[in-house]
Amino acid sequence: MVWKQATRRSATRSAGTFDLSEPGIPRALVESFARGWSVTRGVPPPHDDGPALRIETGLPDERRRYVFTTASNKIGTLAVLIREPHILVKAPMTPAAVAAQLPSNWHVERTGTMMTIATLPSTVGALLDGITAATGWRGAVYFVSLSNAAGAAVGEGRMRA
Repeated sequence: MVWKQATRRSATRSAGTFDLSEPGIPRALVESFARGWSVTRGVPPPHDDGPALRIETGLPDERRRYVFTTASNKIGTLAVLIREPHILVKAPMTPAAVAAQLPSNWHVERTGTMMTIATLPSTVGALLDGITAATGWRGAVYFVSLSNAAGAAVGEGRMRA
């Protein structure tokens, strides 16, 4: 369940079901994800900001995000220093591990996963009845948008070239 205040001060998002701190998962994977995320959203690239990467998103509901590339006990230290609303912290840790470090004015808003795959599939699966896909390039970003029969958006994806 997502808990969200109407005027939230700050929040964290945690990759809770895929622990990137496991041995064998390189830090470079998280760094590459952050760079790709920036490119696909048209925001400036991440800056190394000590224990985390800082991305100035400038989005209405997210001014900035900090992406920790490994599990860290420095999340609470960073959270105390943040005074602006709409600043997110993402970390490759369980939501409980992140929440334990946060000051009382913070909350875990929602969790997610980082999708990875060793090889790309050789065939494309069929869409469900009534779902259509629109694809195309916008600069170095490949977009996929899925719509239902009424034309409403039901999914989207972006991939950096």
